[in-house]
Amino acid sequence: MRKVEFVNENPIPSTGSGSDTPPLLDTWGSVIERQVEIIKKANDGNNEVPVWAVAEAEEVSSTRHSTRDRNLTSIQPSRAQVLRQLKAPLAHVIHLSNLGEPFALTVTNQMPSRETCQPFLENFIHSIHPIVPLCDTLTLRQLYDEFWATLSPSYSVEALALIVSVLYTGAANSTVIDVQSCSTLLRFFDKIFGTIDFAGYHARNIEASMQILQSYIIMNTFKASHLAPYSAFGFLPETIRFAQSLRLHVDKKPGDPRGRELRRRIWWHLLFLDVESTIATGLPPIIHRSGYTTQLPSLFPDDTIPALMNSPQTARQISPIYIAIQGHYQ
Repeated sequence: MRKVEFVNENPIPSTGSGSDTPPLLDTWGSVIERQVEIIKKANDGNNEVPVWAVAEAEEVSSTRHSTRDRNLTSIQPSRAQVLRQLKAPLAHVIHLSNLGEPFALTVTNQMPSRETCQPFLENFIHSIHPIVPLCDTLTLRQLYDEFWATLSPSYSVEALALIVSVLYTGAANSTVIDVQSCSTLLRFFDKIFGTIDFAGYHARNIEASMQILQSYIIMNTFKASHLAPYSAFGFLPETIRFAQSLRLHVDKKPGDPRGRELRRRIWWHLLFLDVESTIATGLPPIIHRSGYTTQLPSLFPDDTIPALMNSPQTARQISPIYIAIQGHYQ
């Protein structure tokens, strides 16, 4: 019988002390060994910390020495640390013109007037936002003003999606429904998400990604009340995965208080919907208690979040509706 041998035509060059090529630090054996050590560390003395949280902390703080070249004295950063230092792509958002010139012209020409849309915005803020607090009202009003001032083919599709979902739900929840405006806004929303693959959306810009996520949740939460259980919550799996890709399941303490509060609101709303879907369908939940570290949202209204964090009179400013919402969450 003839013996077959496999020869590596591109062998890895040796890395002597004078070589500029960094040594390969990862092998299957070393990766598995590190993972075993992480699991042991997660199970030693603190069972409340999930394994993935310990692994993430290890990844952020770990620095590893070369095992192939003992003469190297510098510490090699992990691959994850190197990737975090890379610059983001120049294209941060999807422009309206990217969805085609006919659609861009349709939006600019057929969008209901600002006078028509203003009551829709106010109705959303006063009737929908208190029970589905997925926006910061001050930021939303600012975005709304910028929308009317800068609407053009170069306008962000993600921001448009959020504006459209807010206006549509506010219009459809009015006592007197403007059928024509609702139809137009719903057509815009369907066109955006019919073109953008939400499940495969590439999150290159956090603000734009949050806007597309907010829009998708607001619209589908509103629609859920009109559908059968299995149809109503069919959007949850991909939405939860999208939120996890933005690290909303990991609590972010430093940074902008408004941004931190928004992340917590979105995540806990998804958690609430997951429980609701479990009750309605009898299926097991998607999110498990050991799968997130995000803290509960605060009890402060949107206009008092930054100023009252260290104020002695914070108890007087607590919103009763947010107390009720936290009761639902818990």
